[in-house]
Amino acid sequence: MDTIFANIVLGDEINRLPPDSSYPTSRTVGGETWAAIVRHYEVSPLLAAGFELKEQVIKVSWANPGKSPYSAEVPVPDINYRGIVPEGAEGLSPFVAGSSLNLERQLSRTDDLKPGDAIVIETSAQLDGLPGFFLPELLPPDELVGVRSYPTEPVVSKDSRTEKITVIIYAPGQVTIPGRTIEWWYTATREVDSTTIEPITLLVTGAGLTESSPPSEWNWRWLLTVPLFMATRWMGRTIEPDEETLAYREAVISLKAGDAEQAYRHLMDWSHHVNGQGVFETFPPDTHGELRSLSKHLYRNSEEPVDFDALLSALYNARTKVRQLESDSRLVLPALNP
Repeated sequence: MDTIFANIVLGDEINRLPPDSSYPTSRTVGGETWAAIVRHYEVSPLLAAGFELKEQVIKVSWANPGKSPYSAEVPVPDINYRGIVPEGAEGLSPFVAGSSLNLERQLSRTDDLKPGDAIVIETSAQLDGLPGFFLPELLPPDELVGVRSYPTEPVVSKDSRTEKITVIIYAPGQVTIPGRTIEWWYTATREVDSTTIEPITLLVTGAGLTESSPPSEWNWRWLLTVPLFMATRWMGRTIEPDEETLAYREAVISLKAGDAEQAYRHLMDWSHHVNGQGVFETFPPDTHGELRSLSKHLYRNSEEPVDFDALLSALYNARTKVRQLESDSRLVLPALNP
């Protein structure tokens, strides 16, 4: 027996076929045994509202030995149902329901952290009861303080949600990865339950780095002001020769080797020793394209190529300018005595 089932699709609801949703059975009608097929649908309303499934038709065909198969169209009457929020769950937003909810978090590293290090934070939730897109955001990037965040697109499956964020640490001290609590409706007890990931505090040691403003936030006034501001800072600050030279050499070695991770770290380190700023404040605006490519390559899995030769040239020119400004500042004559 072949059966073409009705298409049960409505707006603001989802339906799916559970495991073993269709199976044969039989029933005695008027002393005769009739074959049948059972079909189960799971329908999940997305709104607290009424729904109406209009009359549909199921097409059935079965064997007629020696002749053409029999066929029939069996009408399915209207079906009306209503989605409701269970009493006691009115305060849940979003409404998450199931028989279990698990939260997990993993960090790529937690020890021996220094400013400039990158950490990958992976947070996942698994829900037994509803599709994964019902799950809320697990770690909003704006909740992360003292780091720069590079989130990737969340991965949502039929029963889970996974988020990955790469963060760069900019300052020594303590960095706290905030916890997360999700309240949900436990279908077994018909009560609100909660699942929590505890916060994680990391210890960071070493010289601090100032977080750069995103390049997209630069406007023309800022571009005109930065060179003068940087020149003023350079002329009024004594460069640390030993540490600056070491950071410069490490950056050159990393760029020549094409090591993106080490190059970015040493460029940040050199910028800090020069003027206490980040790379975007230290390097001229016409090199920000190469810096963005390097950053995207590391923390957003971008396939955009990195021009290491251009970065090496930018580093050389920036250091030459720094040293020239420092030299000029020492040649300024003192004011004449009145």
